[in-house]
Amino acid sequence: TYVGRFADVTRLQDDTLLSACYWAPVSSHAAMAYGDPLGCIKVTYGSADAKTWSEPAELITPEKLGQWGLGVWRDDAGNFYYNAEDAAANNASIQVEPRDPNLAVMPDGTVLLTFFMRVPTESNFLGKTLEVYSNSVFSPAGAFIMYSKDHGQSWSEPTEIQTEVVVGGTAKRGDIAVYSDGQILIPIYGFD
Repeated sequence: TYVGRFADVTRLQDDTLLSACYWAPVSSHAAMAYGDPLGCIKVTYGSADAKTWSEPAELITPEKLGQWGLGVWRDDAGNFYYNAEDAAANNASIQVEPRDPNLAVMPDGTVLLTFFMRVPTESNFLGKTLEVYSNSVFSPAGAFIMYSKDHGQSWSEPTEIQTEVVVGGTAKRGDIAVYSDGQILIPIYGFD
C-alpha cells in the first residue's frame, strides 16, 4: 500500500485546485535499499471549495524518468546502466525516484512543478559523483522543473535546475517564489 507524503497545493487561474505529492510505500518515507519499492509523484485536481477531488494520477514515475533520459538501472551484479536498451539487455531494474514536489502558478497561468531525484549513490548520474547520504544507498541527485500551459493537463519533460553553488547532489523542498515580473526563485539545498 502506498500513501501520499510531502504534498503541495496551488490554486489555478480558473479557481480549481491542483495538488501534487510524493507517493511512497506505507512502511517507509523513501526507498533505502535496492529492492525497496520506489515512489512516484501523483497529482489530484480539486474543486474551488476543496470539497471534491479527482483520484490521484501518476505524473512522474521511475519508468517515465527513464523514458526522459533520466534513468539509472542496476543489475543483480551491481552494474549500472544509463539507457533503457542496455538495461533491458542486462536484465537491470530502474533505480531512480522523484521526490517532494512543489507547485506555483506564473502570472500568465503557466503551472510550475519542481521536484528532486534520488539515485544510487555509487552511480554516475548525469556525470555527477554523489556524496553518501544518510544510511541509504540512494542520494539526492538533482532538482528539476516542469511546466504546464493547460492547467496541469499536460506537462513538459523535466529540466534540471542548474546551480553554480552546489556541484554534487542537489535537492529541494519549499515554496517557489513567483514575482509579478515573471521571475521565479526556487529554494535548493544539497551536498557538495
